Amino acid sequence: AEGILHDFEGWVVFMVSLSVLFSEMWMLNKIGSPRKSFSDAFFIELPGTLAPGAQIKLPALSAPYAAALILVVCTAVLVSVLPNREELIPDRQAFADYPTSLGEWQGRIGSLDAVTLAALQLDDYIMADFYRPDTQPVNLYAAYYASQRKGASVHSPRTCIPGGGWEISSLSQHTVAGVVINGQPLRVNRVEIRKGAYRQLVYYWFQQRGRVITNEYLLKWYLFQDSITLRRTDGSLVRLTTPVPEGTDIVEAESRLDDFARLSIGQLEAYIPN
Repeated sequence: AEGILHDFEGWVVFMVSLSVLFSEMWMLNKIGSPRKSFSDAFFIELPGTLAPGAQIKLPALSAPYAAALILVVCTAVLVSVLPNREELIPDRQAFADYPTSLGEWQGRIGSLDAVTLAALQLDDYIMADFYRPDTQPVNLYAAYYASQRKGASVHSPRTCIPGGGWEISSLSQHTVAGVVINGQPLRVNRVEIRKGAYRQLVYYWFQQRGRVITNEYLLKWYLFQDSITLRRTDGSLVRLTTPVPEGTDIVEAESRLDDFARLSIGQLEAYIPN
């Protein structure tokens, strides 16, 4: 997002953060002892010039403060003596080997521009339009990250779609019948998007370390959990998109994406390791 939209979003984020901070201060004041008035809790009155001979008496070290200090010191010492755990990067096939012929579907490989690639910071990807006689095409996009430890991470289409000028008119969950990943049915985010008179139907999900995830918050949690328990942060975003021409039923587009998913998703297992 750029321009006025970017500035407005930034302003909203800071205002919400400030509100959360003040709410936290109010809550702590309610449960703390001794309780202070609103003005005393939120504003600090600096003392004036001290009278001659006046003494400054520091408050006694409280038990909670001492306990917190000991906990921080112990944690710092523990972290410093732990051995450096090397991240595991699983073997996989490169997307360059992904088949361009899937049943009746024939694919044409595309590419992302240098500016987009620099922003995404991905390690490997495939972007291809697949065509079948007498139907609309399906675009397959999958981005793979070997490591998401150092800032490079999957970008959610929920953020990127509006940034591209598209309006999300519907967002729901959808289970693709007949598709199983790592023993679980494929459940995707089903998104209807619109830009003027143009409509598209999008399926997307996060396929990471044997899981299929549709929730962006769970995605971050599992990334944190697996970095500790599995020493892995690799993962991928998979997105399927098809046009919905004016005058056609959205159900037809949904059936088209379901059919393509049944042919294509099984092929991804070699490129996105469980």
